[in-house]
Amino acid sequence: MPAGYVSAVVWMTAVILWWSGWRREMADGIPGSLITLFLIGWGLCVRATIPASWLGQGALVHGATAFTLAAAAAIAFRVEGAGRLAACAAGILLASIALFLDKLAEFVPGLMTMEPIWCTSAILSVVAAIVVRGAGEQFVALTLGLALSETAAAMLGDPAGGPIRFGGFEWTDRWWLTAASVRALSTAAAWLPRRAEDGRWKRGEERS
Repeated sequence: MPAGYVSAVVWMTAVILWWSGWRREMADGIPGSLITLFLIGWGLCVRATIPASWLGQGALVHGATAFTLAAAAAIAFRVEGAGRLAACAAGILLASIALFLDKLAEFVPGLMTMEPIWCTSAILSVVAAIVVRGAGEQFVALTLGLALSETAAAMLGDPAGGPIRFGGFEWTDRWWLTAASVRALSTAAAWLPRRAEDGRWKRGEERS
């Protein structure tokens, strides 16, 4: 599967869901204007690259990756202090898990029964859904975690000291796949208890 395909499909799905009545489940406390700006801006930046000479000669930053980081910073400023600290701590945890899984897939390629991106995204989404609850905290934690993992991989990956390439379609594939998975898990975790409670009430009314 070509890099960028997953992120394009998930982004398009998110756009459709956002403008078809799923805003409350997707935003979960994030201002709707920020989500709208992010969805539009991401689509405009996905083909862009930004020269980053401060990272070294010939260094480039993927436009959509940079835009996602900027959106995470904007959301972080709106998160309460304790939630912001929890999101940052969760981001460090996600970064360590992502880096470990990447190295594991690199050195033991036969260990994972499916594509590494699917395994990694599944594990990261479960961890993120457990350690942080709100959409804002999850957005910040996921973006920070994958950014730190990408930074570590860029620093450790090229012993010859070649130009740094930060972000890209593989990064956005993982980000979108994990973000969609963690929001689906969180929404299901919030919906199932209410559904079960409604079922108990209905059964009680039928008995009475």
